[in-house]
Amino acid sequence: MFKRVEPTAPTDCENPIDELVALGKQLGATSTPTWFLPNGEKYLGAQPMSVVVPLLDATARRR
Repeated sequence: MFKRVEPTAPTDCENPIDELVALGKQLGATSTPTWFLPNGEKYLGAQPMSVVVPLLDATARRR
C-alpha cells in the first residue's frame, strides 16, 4: 500500500460483476471506455477533448 495506509472500506460489499458485464454486452460496450450521451449516442474508446467538449456542450444546450 502507498505510504502503508490500509483501506478501511469493508471487503464484504456486493460486487455484481457478472450483472455489470452482461449489461455492458447488452448495451454494446466493447471497449474501455464506452460512454453514452443522453440521446443514446455511443462512443467507444478514449476521445480527445476536441471531440468530447463540443459533444457535451451540444448536449447541455439541448436540455
